[in-house]
Amino acid sequence: MPGHHDVAAPHKDETPGGQAEGFKGHNQHDSRDSQACGYGSQADADRKEFARLAALLALHGGHALMQLDDGTLMVTRWNLSRHFADLQAVAQFARQLGAPA
Repeated sequence: MPGHHDVAAPHKDETPGGQAEGFKGHNQHDSRDSQACGYGSQADADRKEFARLAALLALHGGHALMQLDDGTLMVTRWNLSRHFADLQAVAQFARQLGAPA
């Protein structure tokens, strides 16, 4: 039947041979890159929490979360801003706004 295809063409993003490559060409079983980057560290957890709160605030009310040069945090919306000492204070502010922080 013309126009009918029974066989799916391979996706262009599939790696020939079926083995995906990791960061910088290393395979996924090489843990040296993840250890060098500090995955699982407190800094990594803080980055994840920052990203989570930034997304939550953006979706809940159009707020933007920024980290300032001195390490403090600022939440802005329109021409208003509030400064916070740490991520826990930002999470509390998000809860006050009614966001499920």
